[in-house]
Amino acid sequence: MNPFVSIIVPYYQSENYISRCVDSILTQTFGDFELLLVNDGSTDRGGEVCDGYARVDKRVRVFHRPHLGVSAARQFGIDSAQGEYTLFCDSDDWIEPNLLEELRKKTKDASYDMVLFDSWREDQCSRKIRKQILFGWDVSWRRFGLFDQISHVLWDKLIRRDVYLKYNISFPKDMNYAEDMYVVFTMFSYPLQIGYIEKAFYHY
Repeated sequence: MNPFVSIIVPYYQSENYISRCVDSILTQTFGDFELLLVNDGSTDRGGEVCDGYARVDKRVRVFHRPHLGVSAARQFGIDSAQGEYTLFCDSDDWIEPNLLEELRKKTKDASYDMVLFDSWREDQCSRKIRKQILFGWDVSWRRFGLFDQISHVLWDKLIRRDVYLKYNISFPKDMNYAEDMYVVFTMFSYPLQIGYIEKAFYHY
């Protein structure tokens, strides 16, 4: 039986952060997931760290690939995923322990294609919540007001894997900047059923 969600973590030169990221995923209060660690040709010891997790937790799958960039790594993760939903996490970020549990509750009685949630934006000097606002989901609002209210990144969005397949959405080759904006904007051009949890679960 396929898991509820495939969590995809593209990895490149993040040896000092990858353990915090993976630990935040493996200690989730909801455990029906698979974790795909996509090593994009990293030359540090992070790949060995990822292999260590796979040896002790069968939910972890590690892929070692040549360095082709984050867009190719994300696409490889989508192509390899088996979950009903997909969720991205950057290797130097981490998530709250109840994120998956809350997402499962949200999708249990509703057929959402996408569920949005808020995030923490943090640095050494500040910490603030980036909220998303849903209103007026008509075509004109999506086209002209999208990024005033909704973030353009992928890591604060649970997305049904079938959305990529149904609408033939893929990450552009050789695009390693704003590739997530491209995918998100493309998705919002289709009639998706969208939910929202007004709480910050992701630490960026």
